[in-house]
Amino acid sequence: MTGYIRFSRYHIAKMFEMRDGLGWSYRQIAKFVGASPSGVRRAMVAAEQGERLPEVTPFYCRVCPEEVA
Repeated sequence: MTGYIRFSRYHIAKMFEMRDGLGWSYRQIAKFVGASPSGVRRAMVAAEQGERLPEVTPFYCRVCPEEVA
């Protein structure tokens, strides 16, 4: 798979659970989901501000049962 994809709302919700509920850093979340820390941070900040989610590089997330497209 090539190009860029977007985090789903499901992923964003799970990343907020990891950050706020478990106290994980952006780096820890990124390592877990297989994305870059800056991509995770950009997506979470955009979601908090109600903006369109930024594109991030493709990945297969261990949080989600299938590849995000």
